[in-house]
Amino acid sequence: MSIEAIRVRVERHHSRTRRRYIVAISVAVVAGAIYAGAFIWLSPNAVVRLGWAVSVIGAAWMGLQAGSRWASATLLSDAASTATLVDYHRRQILHQKVRARIILVAGAPLFLGLAIAFAGLGLNAGHAWIERLAPIGVLLAIWLAAFVLLARRQNRRTQRELDELDAAGGGG
Repeated sequence: MSIEAIRVRVERHHSRTRRRYIVAISVAVVAGAIYAGAFIWLSPNAVVRLGWAVSVIGAAWMGLQAGSRWASATLLSDAASTATLVDYHRRQILHQKVRARIILVAGAPLFLGLAIAFAGLGLNAGHAWIERLAPIGVLLAIWLAAFVLLARRQNRRTQRELDELDAAGGGG
């Protein structure tokens, strides 16, 4: 693979990652504003309000963690060698892998806020708490299953890109 082909590949990956990050941040800001307005101010009690507030802060924290994880570094100079470009691109690709530990650490405040909010909803529901919280639990289970499927797809895509890089003579 020529140095120019590697450079084009690196630049394409960089711009694609940056576009994804900008879209993700935009969606998170809009969703956060709706979430904060709808849930925090309309909550039935203080415990639920506290839980939703912690969730909003946790979602912002998770977004910052994702940004620091997925934001690509600045591109290398034109004087970079082929080996340097290949190594840089390999690190870019490996950086895209989804790891459960990172998600749990980044999402811990969000999950804590949801637990507090659900406890508050349970307090407010009295004896009917299971009927009130069951739909939310089902939606969370669907979200988790979708997340697992998307993470697996991302990891397969990442491995395929690494295999293509290795096949093109950039093995490391």
